Amino acid sequence: MSDERTTRNGQSRSNHSAFRVTAEVVISPPERSLLATGDARELREFPKPAAAERTGRVSGLLETNGFNIHHVGPFSITIEGTPQQFIQAFGCRFADAPHSRARLAFANADPSLHVPIDKRWQEIEGVVLMPIESYSASSDSGPSDSDENHPHHLPKPQVDYYHLNAPRDLVTNLCANEAHAKNICGQDIDVVVVDSGWWNHPWFQDRGLHVDVVLAPGASAAELDEVGHGTMVCASLMSLAPNAKVTMIKQSGEDAFTAFKMAIDRAPAIIQNTWGMPASHGPLHAAQKLVALTVLYAINNGIIVVFAGGNEKKLFPQQMHETIAVGGSFVHRDGSLEAASYASGYESRLFPGRIVPDFCGLVGMKPEGVYLMMPTMPGSEIDVAFAEKPYAYGDGTDRPDDGWVVISGTSSGSAQVSGVISMLKQVQPSLDQRAAKELIARCTRPVLYGVSAEGNPAGLPLPNLATGYGLVDAEKALRELGAAL
Repeated sequence: MSDERTTRNGQSRSNHSAFRVTAEVVISPPERSLLATGDARELREFPKPAAAERTGRVSGLLETNGFNIHHVGPFSITIEGTPQQFIQAFGCRFADAPHSRARLAFANADPSLHVPIDKRWQEIEGVVLMPIESYSASSDSGPSDSDENHPHHLPKPQVDYYHLNAPRDLVTNLCANEAHAKNICGQDIDVVVVDSGWWNHPWFQDRGLHVDVVLAPGASAAELDEVGHGTMVCASLMSLAPNAKVTMIKQSGEDAFTAFKMAIDRAPAIIQNTWGMPASHGPLHAAQKLVALTVLYAINNGIIVVFAGGNEKKLFPQQMHETIAVGGSFVHRDGSLEAASYASGYESRLFPGRIVPDFCGLVGMKPEGVYLMMPTMPGSEIDVAFAEKPYAYGDGTDRPDDGWVVISGTSSGSAQVSGVISMLKQVQPSLDQRAAKELIARCTRPVLYGVSAEGNPAGLPLPNLATGYGLVDAEKALRELGAAL
Protein backbone atom coordinates (compact mmCIF):
# COMPACT_ATOMS: atom_id res chain seq x y z
CA MET A 1 0.00 0.00 0.00
CA SER A 2 1.29 3.44 -0.78
CA ASP A 3 -0.12 6.90 -0.25
CA GLU A 4 0.94 9.44 -2.87
CA ARG A 5 -0.64 12.41 -1.12
CA THR A 6 1.41 15.58 -0.96
CA THR A 7 2.57 16.77 2.45
CA ARG A 8 5.23 19.31 3.24
CA ASN A 9 7.83 18.61 5.98
CA GLY A 10 10.68 21.16 6.29
CA GLN A 11 9.13 23.64 8.76
CA SER A 12 11.43 25.42 11.19
CA ARG A 13 12.04 23.54 14.42
CA SER A 14 11.46 26.77 16.34
CA ASN A 15 7.78 26.32 15.52
CA HIS A 16 7.67 23.04 17.44
CA SER A 17 3.95 22.43 16.95
CA ALA A 18 4.33 22.69 13.18
CA PHE A 19 7.57 20.71 12.86
CA ARG A 20 6.91 17.17 11.61
CA VAL A 21 8.99 14.04 12.06
CA THR A 22 9.05 11.24 9.50
CA ALA A 23 10.18 7.78 10.62
CA GLU A 24 9.99 4.10 9.78
CA VAL A 25 8.14 1.76 12.13
CA VAL A 26 9.77 -1.65 11.72
CA ILE A 27 7.34 -4.54 11.99
CA SER A 28 8.49 -7.62 13.89
CA PRO A 29 9.09 -10.43 11.36
CA PRO A 30 7.74 -13.98 11.76
CA GLU A 31 11.14 -15.64 12.19
CA ARG A 32 14.09 -13.58 13.41
CA SER A 33 15.00 -10.03 14.29
CA LEU A 34 15.53 -7.59 11.46
CA LEU A 35 17.68 -5.18 13.45
CA ALA A 36 19.55 -7.28 16.02
CA THR A 37 22.38 -8.41 13.76
CA GLY A 38 25.61 -6.47 14.12
CA ASP A 39 27.48 -8.21 11.29
CA ALA A 40 26.86 -6.84 7.80
CA ARG A 41 27.36 -10.31 6.31
CA GLU A 42 24.37 -11.66 8.24
CA LEU A 43 22.09 -9.41 6.22
CA ARG A 44 22.40 -11.89 3.34
CA GLU A 45 20.34 -14.35 5.40
CA PHE A 46 17.21 -12.80 4.04
CA PRO A 47 14.17 -12.73 6.40
CA LYS A 48 10.55 -12.94 5.40
CA PRO A 49 8.42 -9.78 5.52
CA ALA A 50 5.80 -9.51 8.23
CA ALA A 51 2.38 -11.05 7.65
CA ALA A 52 -0.30 -8.75 6.26
CA GLU A 53 -2.46 -9.26 9.35
CA ARG A 54 0.29 -8.03 11.67
CA THR A 55 1.03 -5.09 9.38
CA GLY A 56 -2.65 -4.18 9.40
CA ARG A 57 -2.87 -4.26 13.19
CA VAL A 58 0.21 -2.06 13.57
CA SER A 59 -1.10 0.39 10.96
CA GLY A 60 -4.41 0.68 12.79
CA LEU A 61 -2.69 1.32 16.11
CA LEU A 62 -0.48 4.00 14.55
CA GLU A 63 -3.50 5.77 13.08
CA THR A 64 -5.28 5.57 16.43
CA ASN A 65 -2.35 7.41 17.94
CA GLY A 66 -2.71 10.21 15.39
CA PHE A 67 0.12 9.40 12.99
CA ASN A 68 -0.17 9.92 9.25
CA ILE A 69 0.75 6.77 7.33
CA HIS A 70 2.52 7.53 4.07
CA HIS A 71 3.61 4.10 2.95
CA VAL A 72 3.56 0.45 3.99
CA GLY A 73 6.55 -1.53 2.75
CA PRO A 74 7.76 -5.10 3.16
CA PHE A 75 9.47 -4.44 6.52
CA SER A 76 8.41 -1.00 7.68
CA ILE A 77 5.64 1.59 7.75
CA THR A 78 6.48 5.21 6.96
CA ILE A 79 4.76 7.52 9.43
CA GLU A 80 4.67 11.25 10.11
CA GLY A 81 3.78 13.14 13.26
CA THR A 82 4.87 15.90 15.60
CA PRO A 83 7.75 15.30 18.02
CA GLN A 84 5.23 15.39 20.86
CA GLN A 85 3.21 12.60 19.24
CA PHE A 86 6.34 10.45 19.04
CA ILE A 87 7.22 11.18 22.66
CA GLN A 88 3.72 10.38 23.93
CA ALA A 89 3.19 7.27 21.81
CA PHE A 90 6.62 5.63 22.00
CA GLY A 91 8.24 7.14 25.12
CA CYS A 92 11.28 8.30 23.13
CA ARG A 93 13.67 11.20 23.72
CA PHE A 94 15.13 13.32 20.92
CA ALA A 95 18.56 14.89 20.55
CA ASP A 96 20.14 16.87 17.74
CA ALA A 97 21.26 14.69 14.85
CA PRO A 98 25.04 14.12 14.85
CA HIS A 99 26.69 14.93 11.48
CA SER A 100 23.62 14.30 9.34
CA ARG A 101 20.81 16.10 7.60
CA ALA A 102 18.15 14.43 9.73
CA ARG A 103 16.35 17.13 11.68
CA LEU A 104 16.18 15.01 14.83
CA ALA A 105 17.91 11.96 16.28
CA PHE A 106 17.03 9.75 19.21
CA ALA A 107 18.98 10.24 22.43
CA ASN A 108 20.17 6.61 22.31
CA ALA A 109 23.41 4.76 21.65
CA ASP A 110 22.06 4.17 18.14
CA PRO A 111 20.63 7.62 17.30
CA SER A 112 18.54 6.14 14.50
CA LEU A 113 16.65 3.65 16.71
CA HIS A 114 14.12 3.74 19.54
CA VAL A 115 12.60 0.52 20.90
CA PRO A 116 9.28 1.17 22.70
CA ILE A 117 8.77 -0.73 25.96
CA ASP A 118 4.98 -0.30 26.07
CA LYS A 119 3.37 -3.71 25.50
CA ARG A 120 0.89 -2.31 23.00
CA TRP A 121 3.84 -1.99 20.58
CA GLN A 122 4.90 -5.62 20.99
CA GLU A 123 4.46 -6.27 17.26
CA ILE A 124 7.10 -3.74 16.24
CA GLU A 125 10.88 -3.99 16.57
CA GLY A 126 11.50 -0.30 16.74
CA VAL A 127 11.05 3.20 15.37
CA VAL A 128 13.83 4.23 12.96
CA LEU A 129 14.88 7.71 11.80
CA MET A 130 16.48 7.72 8.35
CA PRO A 131 19.55 10.03 8.08
CA ILE A 132 19.51 9.99 4.27
CA GLU A 133 21.86 12.14 2.22
CA SER A 134 20.38 12.87 -1.19
CA TYR A 135 22.32 14.47 -4.01
CA SER A 136 19.01 15.98 -5.03
CA ALA A 137 18.03 17.36 -1.63
CA SER A 138 16.39 20.74 -1.92
CA SER A 139 16.65 23.77 0.28
CA ASP A 140 13.45 25.17 1.75
CA SER A 141 13.40 27.98 -0.79
CA GLY A 142 10.97 27.75 -3.65
CA PRO A 143 11.69 28.22 -7.35
CA SER A 144 12.58 31.64 -8.66
CA ASP A 145 9.89 33.78 -10.27
CA SER A 146 11.23 32.89 -13.70
CA ASP A 147 10.83 29.12 -13.32
CA GLU A 148 7.37 28.63 -14.78
CA ASN A 149 7.18 30.60 -18.02
CA HIS A 150 9.95 30.00 -20.53
CA PRO A 151 10.04 30.04 -24.29
CA HIS A 152 10.20 26.70 -26.02
CA HIS A 153 13.64 27.52 -27.34
CA LEU A 154 16.44 27.44 -24.76
CA PRO A 155 19.71 27.77 -26.69
CA LYS A 156 22.79 26.15 -25.24
CA PRO A 157 25.28 28.61 -23.80
CA GLN A 158 28.64 28.80 -25.52
CA VAL A 159 31.61 27.83 -23.37
CA ASP A 160 35.28 27.78 -24.35
CA TYR A 161 36.46 24.78 -22.34
CA TYR A 162 36.41 21.07 -23.13
CA HIS A 163 33.11 19.36 -22.37
CA LEU A 164 30.76 16.68 -23.67
CA ASN A 165 27.24 17.09 -24.99
CA ALA A 166 24.21 14.86 -24.45
CA PRO A 167 23.13 12.66 -26.06
CA ARG A 168 25.77 12.43 -28.80
CA ASP A 169 28.95 12.28 -26.75
CA LEU A 170 27.46 10.00 -24.10
CA VAL A 171 26.33 7.53 -26.75
CA THR A 172 29.72 7.65 -28.51
CA ASN A 173 31.92 7.31 -25.44
CA LEU A 174 29.86 4.48 -23.96
CA CYS A 175 30.02 2.67 -27.33
CA ALA A 176 26.27 2.62 -28.01
CA ASN A 177 26.16 4.05 -31.57
CA GLU A 178 25.89 0.69 -33.31
CA ALA A 179 23.17 -0.46 -30.92
CA HIS A 180 21.14 2.71 -31.49
CA ALA A 181 21.48 2.22 -35.23
CA LYS A 182 19.86 -1.21 -34.73
CA ASN A 183 17.11 0.36 -32.58
CA ILE A 184 18.41 -1.14 -29.33
CA CYS A 185 17.38 1.82 -27.21
CA GLY A 186 15.80 0.28 -24.10
CA GLN A 187 12.46 -0.28 -25.81
CA ASP A 188 9.61 -0.32 -23.23
CA ILE A 189 11.92 -1.11 -20.29
CA ASP A 190 10.38 0.27 -17.09
CA VAL A 191 12.84 2.42 -15.16
CA VAL A 192 11.98 4.30 -11.96
CA VAL A 193 14.24 7.21 -11.00
CA VAL A 194 14.29 8.41 -7.37
CA ASP A 195 15.38 12.03 -7.55
CA SER A 196 14.41 15.71 -7.28
CA GLY A 197 11.82 15.78 -10.07
CA TRP A 198 11.61 16.34 -13.82
CA TRP A 199 10.98 19.46 -15.88
CA ASN A 200 9.84 19.14 -19.48
CA HIS A 201 12.84 20.84 -21.05
CA PRO A 202 12.95 21.38 -24.83
CA TRP A 203 15.79 18.80 -24.84
CA PHE A 204 13.13 16.18 -24.11
CA GLN A 205 10.39 17.76 -26.23
CA ASP A 206 12.57 17.93 -29.34
CA ARG A 207 13.25 14.19 -29.07
CA GLY A 208 9.68 13.17 -28.27
CA LEU A 209 10.68 12.00 -24.78
CA HIS A 210 8.50 12.06 -21.68
CA VAL A 211 8.83 11.18 -18.00
CA ASP A 212 5.89 10.41 -15.72
CA VAL A 213 6.17 12.04 -12.28
CA VAL A 214 4.86 10.64 -8.99
CA LEU A 215 5.17 12.58 -5.72
CA ALA A 216 6.73 11.10 -2.61
CA PRO A 217 5.11 12.28 0.65
CA GLY A 218 7.41 15.28 1.18
CA ALA A 219 7.37 16.51 -2.42
CA SER A 220 5.04 18.89 -4.26
CA ALA A 221 4.62 20.50 -7.69
CA ALA A 222 4.95 17.52 -10.02
CA GLU A 223 5.51 19.82 -13.01
CA LEU A 224 8.65 21.42 -11.51
CA ASP A 225 12.19 20.36 -10.64
CA GLU A 226 13.24 23.12 -8.29
CA VAL A 227 16.64 21.55 -7.63
CA GLY A 228 17.22 20.68 -11.30
CA HIS A 229 19.16 17.52 -10.49
CA GLY A 230 16.51 14.97 -11.53
CA THR A 231 16.05 16.58 -14.94
CA MET A 232 19.79 16.21 -15.60
CA VAL A 233 19.74 12.59 -14.38
CA CYS A 234 16.82 11.71 -16.67
CA ALA A 235 18.64 13.23 -19.64
CA SER A 236 21.71 11.14 -18.80
CA LEU A 237 19.65 7.96 -18.68
CA MET A 238 17.56 8.72 -21.77
CA SER A 239 20.62 9.63 -23.80
CA LEU A 240 21.37 5.89 -23.76
CA ALA A 241 17.81 4.54 -23.48
CA PRO A 242 15.49 7.00 -25.22
CA ASN A 243 12.80 4.35 -25.66
CA ALA A 244 12.63 3.33 -22.00
CA LYS A 245 9.48 4.02 -19.98
CA VAL A 246 10.78 6.34 -17.28
CA THR A 247 8.94 7.30 -14.08
CA MET A 248 10.33 9.90 -11.71
CA ILE A 249 9.44 9.61 -8.03
CA LYS A 250 10.06 13.15 -6.89
CA GLN A 251 11.39 13.29 -3.35
CA SER A 252 12.32 16.14 -1.06
CA GLY A 253 15.63 14.73 0.20
CA GLU A 254 14.28 13.64 3.57
CA ASP A 255 11.93 11.05 2.08
CA ALA A 256 14.29 9.36 -0.39
CA PHE A 257 13.90 5.99 1.34
CA THR A 258 10.11 6.23 1.19
CA ALA A 259 10.43 7.09 -2.50
CA PHE A 260 12.60 3.99 -2.97
CA LYS A 261 9.92 1.83 -1.32
CA MET A 262 7.33 3.41 -3.62
CA ALA A 263 9.57 2.52 -6.55
CA ILE A 264 9.61 -1.13 -5.47
CA ASP A 265 5.80 -1.12 -5.44
CA ARG A 266 5.81 -0.37 -9.15
CA ALA A 267 7.89 -3.52 -9.89
CA PRO A 268 10.07 -1.88 -12.56
CA ALA A 269 13.00 -3.49 -14.35
CA ILE A 270 15.45 -0.94 -12.89
CA ILE A 271 15.50 1.55 -10.00
CA GLN A 272 17.99 4.42 -10.49
CA ASN A 273 19.18 6.01 -7.21
CA THR A 274 21.29 9.02 -6.22
CA TRP A 275 20.81 8.86 -2.45
CA GLY A 276 22.60 7.14 0.40
CA MET A 277 23.84 7.39 3.98
CA PRO A 278 27.36 8.52 4.93
CA ALA A 279 29.15 5.42 6.23
CA SER A 280 32.90 4.98 6.55
CA HIS A 281 33.04 2.33 9.28
CA GLY A 282 30.84 -0.03 11.27
CA PRO A 283 28.93 -1.26 13.02
CA LEU A 284 25.78 -0.77 10.97
CA HIS A 285 23.07 1.20 12.70
CA ALA A 286 19.37 0.37 12.52
CA ALA A 287 18.62 2.73 9.63
CA GLN A 288 21.36 1.15 7.52
CA LYS A 289 20.11 -2.35 8.31
CA LEU A 290 16.60 -1.42 7.26
CA VAL A 291 17.87 0.10 4.01
CA ALA A 292 19.98 -2.99 3.33
CA LEU A 293 17.07 -5.37 3.84
CA THR A 294 14.80 -3.30 1.61
CA VAL A 295 17.41 -3.14 -1.16
CA LEU A 296 17.87 -6.92 -0.94
CA TYR A 297 14.09 -7.33 -1.10
CA ALA A 298 14.01 -5.36 -4.36
CA ILE A 299 16.87 -7.38 -5.85
CA ASN A 300 15.35 -10.70 -4.75
CA ASN A 301 12.16 -9.66 -6.52
CA GLY A 302 13.94 -9.26 -9.85
CA ILE A 303 14.57 -5.51 -9.82
CA ILE A 304 18.00 -4.23 -10.87
CA VAL A 305 19.08 -1.61 -8.34
CA VAL A 306 21.66 0.98 -9.44
CA PHE A 307 23.26 3.58 -7.14
CA ALA A 308 25.52 6.57 -7.68
CA GLY A 309 28.78 5.55 -6.03
CA GLY A 310 29.42 8.94 -4.44
CA ASN A 311 31.31 12.17 -5.13
CA GLU A 312 34.15 12.54 -2.62
CA LYS A 313 32.22 10.53 -0.02
CA LYS A 314 31.61 6.97 1.17
CA LEU A 315 27.96 6.01 1.17
CA PHE A 316 25.65 3.17 2.14
CA PRO A 317 24.03 0.99 0.68
CA GLN A 318 26.51 1.51 -2.16
CA GLN A 319 29.03 -0.55 -0.19
CA MET A 320 26.90 -3.68 -0.14
CA HIS A 321 28.26 -6.47 -2.34
CA GLU A 322 24.86 -6.89 -4.00
CA THR A 323 24.32 -3.33 -5.20
CA ILE A 324 25.54 -1.86 -8.47
CA ALA A 325 27.59 1.19 -7.47
CA VAL A 326 28.79 3.43 -10.30
CA GLY A 327 31.89 5.61 -10.30
CA GLY A 328 33.51 7.84 -12.88
CA SER A 329 35.93 7.87 -15.79
CA PHE A 330 37.06 10.95 -17.69
CA VAL A 331 37.51 10.74 -21.47
CA HIS A 332 40.07 13.22 -22.80
CA ARG A 333 39.90 14.94 -26.19
CA ASP A 334 42.17 12.26 -27.67
CA GLY A 335 39.95 9.46 -26.35
CA SER A 336 42.31 8.37 -23.57
CA LEU A 337 40.80 7.41 -20.22
CA GLU A 338 41.60 8.68 -16.76
CA ALA A 339 39.97 8.05 -13.40
CA ALA A 340 37.59 10.89 -12.56
CA SER A 341 39.10 12.59 -9.52
CA TYR A 342 35.63 13.90 -8.58
CA ALA A 343 34.23 10.36 -8.13
CA SER A 344 34.82 8.18 -5.09
CA GLY A 345 36.79 4.94 -5.34
CA TYR A 346 37.89 2.86 -2.35
CA GLU A 347 37.72 -0.47 -0.53
CA SER A 348 34.88 -0.67 1.96
CA ARG A 349 35.62 -1.11 5.65
CA LEU A 350 32.03 -2.22 6.21
CA PHE A 351 32.09 -5.14 3.79
CA PRO A 352 35.51 -6.83 3.51
CA GLY A 353 36.70 -7.22 -0.08
CA ARG A 354 34.08 -4.85 -1.47
CA ILE A 355 35.50 -2.30 -3.93
CA VAL A 356 33.41 0.75 -4.79
CA PRO A 357 32.69 1.41 -7.64
CA ASP A 358 31.88 -1.67 -9.68
CA PHE A 359 32.46 0.22 -12.95
CA CYS A 360 32.04 3.71 -14.34
CA GLY A 361 30.05 6.17 -16.37
CA LEU A 362 31.35 9.50 -17.70
CA VAL A 363 32.32 11.87 -14.88
CA GLY A 364 34.52 14.96 -14.70
CA MET A 365 37.42 16.06 -12.55
CA LYS A 366 37.81 18.00 -9.32
CA PRO A 367 36.95 20.51 -8.09
CA GLU A 368 33.31 20.28 -9.24
CA GLY A 369 33.14 17.76 -12.09
CA VAL A 370 32.29 20.38 -14.76
CA TYR A 371 32.14 18.14 -17.83
CA LEU A 372 28.70 17.37 -19.33
CA MET A 373 26.44 20.03 -20.89
CA MET A 374 23.02 18.94 -19.60
CA PRO A 375 19.46 20.30 -19.55
CA THR A 376 17.96 21.45 -16.26
CA MET A 377 15.01 23.58 -15.18
CA PRO A 378 15.73 27.28 -15.75
CA GLY A 379 16.41 29.02 -12.47
CA SER A 380 16.77 25.73 -10.59
CA GLU A 381 19.26 25.42 -7.77
CA ILE A 382 21.98 23.80 -9.87
CA ASP A 383 21.39 26.22 -12.75
CA VAL A 384 21.95 29.15 -10.39
CA ALA A 385 24.78 27.60 -8.37
CA PHE A 386 26.92 26.62 -11.36
CA ALA A 387 26.30 29.85 -13.31
CA GLU A 388 27.49 32.00 -10.41
CA LYS A 389 31.03 30.61 -10.43
CA PRO A 390 33.78 30.61 -13.07
CA TYR A 391 35.07 27.40 -14.60
CA ALA A 392 36.13 24.99 -13.04
CA TYR A 393 34.22 25.78 -9.83
CA GLY A 394 31.09 26.36 -11.89
CA ASP A 395 30.16 26.38 -15.54
CA GLY A 396 30.87 30.09 -15.99
CA THR A 397 27.80 30.75 -18.13
CA ASP A 398 26.75 33.82 -16.08
CA ARG A 399 23.09 32.98 -16.80
CA PRO A 400 21.30 31.57 -13.75
CA ASP A 401 18.14 30.84 -15.74
CA ASP A 402 19.35 29.53 -19.11
CA GLY A 403 18.14 25.98 -18.43
CA TRP A 404 21.59 24.42 -18.99
CA VAL A 405 24.33 23.31 -16.63
CA VAL A 406 27.79 21.91 -17.30
CA ILE A 407 28.02 19.33 -14.57
CA SER A 408 28.72 15.69 -13.85
CA GLY A 409 29.19 13.26 -11.00
CA THR A 410 28.26 9.73 -10.15
CA SER A 411 24.58 10.71 -10.27
CA SER A 412 24.87 11.22 -14.01
CA GLY A 413 27.32 8.32 -14.33
CA SER A 414 24.93 5.89 -12.64
CA ALA A 415 22.03 7.09 -14.80
CA GLN A 416 24.15 6.43 -17.88
CA VAL A 417 24.70 2.88 -16.64
CA SER A 418 20.99 2.46 -15.94
CA GLY A 419 20.45 3.47 -19.57
CA VAL A 420 22.92 0.83 -20.77
CA ILE A 421 21.24 -1.81 -18.59
CA SER A 422 17.92 -0.85 -20.20
CA MET A 423 19.49 -1.62 -23.57
CA LEU A 424 20.71 -4.98 -22.26
CA LYS A 425 17.27 -5.79 -20.84
CA GLN A 426 15.72 -5.14 -24.25
CA VAL A 427 17.92 -7.88 -25.70
CA GLN A 428 17.70 -10.25 -22.70
CA PRO A 429 14.63 -9.47 -20.55
CA SER A 430 15.56 -12.13 -17.97
CA LEU A 431 18.76 -10.32 -17.00
CA ASP A 432 18.86 -9.88 -13.21
CA GLN A 433 21.05 -7.92 -10.80
CA ARG A 434 23.86 -10.43 -10.51
CA ALA A 435 23.96 -11.28 -14.20
CA ALA A 436 23.90 -7.61 -15.24
CA LYS A 437 26.66 -6.73 -12.80
CA GLU A 438 28.90 -9.60 -13.91
CA LEU A 439 28.23 -9.00 -17.61
CA ILE A 440 29.06 -5.30 -17.50
CA ALA A 441 32.18 -5.96 -15.39
CA ARG A 442 33.47 -8.28 -18.13
CA CYS A 443 32.68 -5.75 -20.84
CA THR A 444 34.44 -2.53 -19.92
CA ARG A 445 37.31 -0.38 -21.10
CA PRO A 446 39.87 -0.59 -18.27
CA VAL A 447 41.05 2.72 -16.84
CA LEU A 448 44.78 2.58 -16.17
CA TYR A 449 45.65 6.14 -15.16
CA GLY A 450 44.56 8.67 -12.57
CA VAL A 451 43.22 8.54 -9.02
CA SER A 452 39.83 8.59 -7.33
CA ALA A 453 38.56 11.36 -5.06
CA GLU A 454 40.19 9.50 -2.18
CA GLY A 455 43.52 9.36 -4.02
CA ASN A 456 43.35 5.64 -4.82
CA PRO A 457 45.04 4.72 -8.12
CA ALA A 458 43.60 3.28 -11.30
CA GLY A 459 45.52 0.55 -13.15
CA LEU A 460 45.99 -3.20 -13.03
CA PRO A 461 44.90 -5.59 -11.66
CA LEU A 462 41.16 -5.16 -12.04
CA PRO A 463 39.05 -4.19 -10.26
CA ASN A 464 41.15 -1.22 -9.18
CA LEU A 465 40.35 1.10 -6.29
CA ALA A 466 39.63 4.12 -8.48
CA THR A 467 37.32 2.85 -11.23
CA GLY A 468 36.53 -0.79 -10.48
CA TYR A 469 36.48 -2.67 -13.78
CA GLY A 470 36.50 0.51 -15.88
CA LEU A 471 34.26 2.46 -18.24
CA VAL A 472 31.09 0.70 -19.38
CA ASP A 473 31.13 -0.52 -23.00
CA ALA A 474 27.58 -1.09 -24.26
CA GLU A 475 28.64 -2.70 -27.54
CA LYS A 476 30.83 -5.33 -25.87
CA ALA A 477 28.06 -6.28 -23.44
CA LEU A 478 25.41 -6.47 -26.15
CA ARG A 479 27.63 -8.62 -28.37
CA GLU A 480 28.17 -11.02 -25.49
CA LEU A 481 24.39 -11.34 -25.22
CA GLY A 482 24.29 -12.24 -28.92
CA ALA A 483 22.96 -8.95 -30.27
CA ALA A 484 23.67 -8.56 -33.99
CA LEU A 485 25.59 -5.28 -34.21
